[in-house]
Amino acid sequence: MMVLGDDMFDTLQSKEDEIQPKIPRPPNAYILYRKDRHQAVKTDFPNISNNEISKILGKRWREESASIREFYREQAEAYKKTFMEMYPDYRYKPRKASEKKRRRRNITSIALDNEGRSPSTV
Repeated sequence: MMVLGDDMFDTLQSKEDEIQPKIPRPPNAYILYRKDRHQAVKTDFPNISNNEISKILGKRWREESASIREFYREQAEAYKKTFMEMYPDYRYKPRKASEKKRRRRNITSIALDNEGRSPSTV
């Protein structure tokens, strides 16, 4: 049986102290545009998936006038400025490819596990 020494406990404790809640990135111009227009597309096409909504809005975004795009860019800059005042030490840390694959694999295995089950057995 292994007994944790003081130095081992300190190491474990320091790792727990390092865990911080994930701070979401400030939205960019397209994200703000999509957020504003998502519900309208969903209303026009009630049975459409979010993936398809993103494709429609992406196409519309690319076709928008310069003034509309600039409006959302200015909004995004304002969000970013406020965000950086709230979180001055924030640094974007994207997940590594291996973490993305692991997450995707876990989601897939959960979906496969639940595939054959009825709602009463889940």
